[in-house]
Amino acid sequence: MTHLERWVPYDYGMTSKNMSVLDATHKELAQLFKKAGIKISPDQFSTPPNQDMGDIAFPCFVVAKEQKKSAGVVAKELYEKLKPLVGDSSSISGVSVSGPYINFTVEKAILAETVFKAVEKEGKKFGTTKNEKQKIIFEYSQPNTHKAFHIGHMRNAMLGAALINLYKSQGNKVAGVTYVNDVGTHVAKCLWALEKFFAGRIPEDEKGRFLGNVYAHAAKMLEEHPEWKEQTQEVLRNLESHEKETEKLWKETRQWSLDGFDKIYNELGIEFDESYYESDVAQNGQKTVDDLLKKGIAKESQDVIIMDLSEYKLDVLVIRKSDGTGLYSTSDLGLAQAKAKQKWDESVVMTDMRQDLYFKQLHKTLELYGFDKPMRHIGYELVRLTTGSMSSRKGSVILYEDFRDEVVEHATKETKERHADWSQEKIDQTAHAIAIASIKFSMLKVKPSQIITFDKEEALSFTGFSAPYILYTNARIASILKKVTSTKGDVIPVQTGIHKDKKKDKKREYDFNHPTEKKLILMLAQYEEILAKAREDEDPSDMCRFTHDMAREFSSFYEQCPVKDADESTKSGRIALITAISQVMGNALGILGIQTLNEM
Repeated sequence: MTHLERWVPYDYGMTSKNMSVLDATHKELAQLFKKAGIKISPDQFSTPPNQDMGDIAFPCFVVAKEQKKSAGVVAKELYEKLKPLVGDSSSISGVSVSGPYINFTVEKAILAETVFKAVEKEGKKFGTTKNEKQKIIFEYSQPNTHKAFHIGHMRNAMLGAALINLYKSQGNKVAGVTYVNDVGTHVAKCLWALEKFFAGRIPEDEKGRFLGNVYAHAAKMLEEHPEWKEQTQEVLRNLESHEKETEKLWKETRQWSLDGFDKIYNELGIEFDESYYESDVAQNGQKTVDDLLKKGIAKESQDVIIMDLSEYKLDVLVIRKSDGTGLYSTSDLGLAQAKAKQKWDESVVMTDMRQDLYFKQLHKTLELYGFDKPMRHIGYELVRLTTGSMSSRKGSVILYEDFRDEVVEHATKETKERHADWSQEKIDQTAHAIAIASIKFSMLKVKPSQIITFDKEEALSFTGFSAPYILYTNARIASILKKVTSTKGDVIPVQTGIHKDKKKDKKREYDFNHPTEKKLILMLAQYEEILAKAREDEDPSDMCRFTHDMAREFSSFYEQCPVKDADESTKSGRIALITAISQVMGNALGILGIQTLNEM
């Protein structure tokens, strides 16, 4: 679909809750209903599924139930009562009925004045609220040292960072933490292969990436030679007994991985308030297993220690191997207690959906142990290749670095073609920003509950539902605003383009009558609720859809509504409009962790 096609509004599932910009309008409508003999609450209004129907809808089902009539009949009766009252309203310009709904059209000039003033006053904070005041510890991005960091890990990291921004946008205090699996069988396999196949072949750079390749090679060799498995078990035993040479190699190679992770996180603009490591919590996890045994909560079964959770319909959870070594579950028991040292109202862990049952088992185990902190697991679907799921064991992964380099190369080519006069430094900086934005957007535009089947061409697209298309819109607005600057280089002082005439109270300089202007103003007004709904659903993809919808509608505006060459009244109003659009789009992209650009 091109931006020339008719704009179809995306159903964000919104109600009027938290939409403060439209609060005054909702309250005024509630007063009109009161005059018509019906008492309602301002939060009963919603958004029509089709903008052609109006801007605000009132479903008549509740009133119909009270009056013991059909909703359609009640809607027609109320319409007749409300129609003459609407004529006296300053913020409502029309009313209509559609089946069981009464739809209202907002006076866009007044709404624009309210929105523009709010955006100007609040700036980057526009759309945020303080409705929630929880303290949340949010664990995400749990990479394994000695393994590759691939695009599947990217989805976790980028989704987690966006969710933290959503939580904070509603007034919550959030501690974002990561948990690194730095011990275990996978480490033993990697160290074994490093010494057996790669001795003397250590690269100078990209050592973390190198370890991922070593691990993939180890998995392949062990599959071909199962008799070598005992050698890896010996390395694991040496690790757990802290054998001097093995531990020295582990510490050195562990740091390679951690340095690689830090480099990736820095590039993506992701920061953690605290990092936890399995090597630090595993011992306490083992002590917890001992306590569970002593209390008769856990038991031995076929030489392993288990939690029999059948009575809770949660099957059986193994918490210690037959040889006494721990599992992920063992360490997670210790991790939960380590995180509990921070004072928080809720602990959230985000991993892929396949671990949902496991976390229910873990939380029930901790509950039976006497751990009474509220805990919750958020799941997301996987990232797949067109050939199937990715696996660092098989080596069938797209590494972050490879993916990034490919996107940067494509972005550099596009930027050079657009700006042959730019310096190479400027081209490189712009291309890198576009590349990172494209990567993030491709990971966030799909609902967490849906699988991402990775398509390189789609991810690199500079048109359609993509970050470059949205960033270009913001850059275009910056270009327009630059052209309407004064000779001193300052932006011309912009009023909202709206004010009450002293002689004629309802006369205004510019009334925003063009359809695209009306749609854009309403979208700006709805931003607060879209943001709140995205937080409620824990789904950043709605923010992606919002920025894309606004970019598409702005393209229509750009083609049909000149700014620079318009008369002064129109120019002033349209400058105010696109200034607000730029700010709000920047705010929405900021939630996604995407940096805007003034030139592309």
